[in-house]
Amino acid sequence: MIRTALVATGAVLASAVLGPLGTTVPAHAGPTIPVNCALEGEDGLVLAWDDTTYVVEGVCGTVRVTADDAVVTMPTATHLVVTGERNRVTAKSQGEVVVTGADSRLDVTSAESLLVSGPRSTVSSTGLVEQVRVTTTGVSVAADRVHDVVLRGSGNVLTARRGFTTKVVGDANTVTHRRLDRLRVRGDDNTVEVTRTRPRMRVTGTGNAITVPRRR
Repeated sequence: MIRTALVATGAVLASAVLGPLGTTVPAHAGPTIPVNCALEGEDGLVLAWDDTTYVVEGVCGTVRVTADDAVVTMPTATHLVVTGERNRVTAKSQGEVVVTGADSRLDVTSAESLLVSGPRSTVSSTGLVEQVRVTTTGVSVAADRVHDVVLRGSGNVLTARRGFTTKVVGDANTVTHRRLDRLRVRGDDNTVEVTRTRPRMRVTGTGNAITVPRRR
């Protein structure tokens, strides 16, 4: 095992521990730890220390946030995986985003795909999230545009200005679009509102409240 003292800024010191599966970046006590993705190993760059603020720099492949209560600011990455709990991540455009830890908040510019299985997590994007999959409870997803959405959990909230296909398989979810092309609802007690366009719809289940513009 190789230990490298990498970054020192005033009283802030970061150490990188290189292992066979990846690079784990722990943090010494301090407000901000700069970390470069050049340290990435086979399993990616792993941010593992709790209650730490990380500033990630460089060209990133896979970034894994395994810590709890961490604050992460990062550039574009091919894969962003958040397994810890109560983390706050601010990121530029991402490839695949996976959130399995509970109670985390992510703000991304855009993403090719988003999978959320961590309950009570929040994901927001000012741009396009091409594919969204939610399989848990109490999640909030907000984006400017979404292409393909499947909500399988319950008690989730999805808000997007523009959508193409949204499928609601779970129960008691709330979905709001300004414009949507296709809507499928198979669960119960869901609330869906589309304010500007009338989508092609297929609705089954019971107790669903669907609000769309009248036919012209």
